[in-house]
Amino acid sequence: MTLTGPYSYESLVVEYYEGDTWNDMVVKYPDTLSVVSNGYMQFSWDGNICNSKGNMMKGTDQIDPNETYEVE
Repeated sequence: MTLTGPYSYESLVVEYYEGDTWNDMVVKYPDTLSVVSNGYMQFSWDGNICNSKGNMMKGTDQIDPNETYEVE
């Protein structure tokens, strides 16, 4: 999947395996992804990572290969 920041337009191609969580992605991409104090995922300084329903992803959420994620 590719994540793109809405302000910086920075892009990151995220490679993941079945069963990976967003916390696993923070370990792989520590310069771009982080978990903020409320437990939600953040992409660089651009915003939170959300699913297609607009729900913010938590670090403990498992990545769904059938889902579309956006930075909002």
